Amino acid sequence: MKKSDIKRVGICRKYAHSPEIKKAVHMLRKSSGYQIKCVYLEENADSLLQDGIIDAVGEALEQEFIDMAIVPMKELVRISKLNNELPQGIRIGGIFKRTDTRYVMVRKRNTKDIVHDAVIVTDSDKNVYRISHVYDGVKCQIEKDCSVWSDMLDNNECDAVFAEYGRIKNDKRFGNLKYKYTIIGPDECVPEHGDGIIAVLTDDDKEQLRITRNISHEATAVCFEIEEDILKRLTLIEYIKQADVYVQIKGSQLEIYADVLGTRGYFRYCEKNTIDKRNLVIRKMVDRISKSM
Repeated sequence: MKKSDIKRVGICRKYAHSPEIKKAVHMLRKSSGYQIKCVYLEENADSLLQDGIIDAVGEALEQEFIDMAIVPMKELVRISKLNNELPQGIRIGGIFKRTDTRYVMVRKRNTKDIVHDAVIVTDSDKNVYRISHVYDGVKCQIEKDCSVWSDMLDNNECDAVFAEYGRIKNDKRFGNLKYKYTIIGPDECVPEHGDGIIAVLTDDDKEQLRITRNISHEATAVCFEIEEDILKRLTLIEYIKQADVYVQIKGSQLEIYADVLGTRGYFRYCEKNTIDKRNLVIRKMVDRISKSM
């Protein structure tokens, strides 16, 4: 096999076992016509620990260790929040179709629904925040090691587990009939901005750009663009402390969901209309949020 038949794709080791990253690599291999060789960024970029994944991608591309990189969109959101930009010469070549971003509450099959004082295990403070706005009077416990969640349920150390649905769906420990699942959609629990989206970063090489354009999912790109637009507008409202926005397109229908924490409390919003009235829907959403603050 010629070296020119291989494309070296940089990934961060901590995401290597992520189902979303594995699926993205598979799709890139299938659609590009090239053999794909995964290269861990840690092995070729000195800046990773100090400056983060995106700077490591820039360094690896500049030194020609890789041809492109697959990264979670949340990494790009993170540098945006810091008012930073992509390193010079790097661009987002494409965005994969968004994966399932719903949440799920898992309980043993013979238990009742979530009740007062129930103990719910999850893996982050952010999820504790989400749980508190869906269920009343429950107790949350953070356990970052998801491999022990099923044992905690079986041993009655907790009443339920709350996590991203995709994470539970791909965990074989939960793949049997002794558990029951309550799926929680964006109308009840808005995902964090960038969740479920994988981006391909590359330089200005025409062949790399051709490959990444072919895999790019237009609807996901549009949804992310709308989310970015709304969140930027919300940052101008001084009374807002925290906001998450999620957009989905179903056929010609545009749906926008938002969870917002302001000085007057926590509010949930939803706007729906056709995609051709996109700008109207965005304005209505921002106006509603602004007036309720």
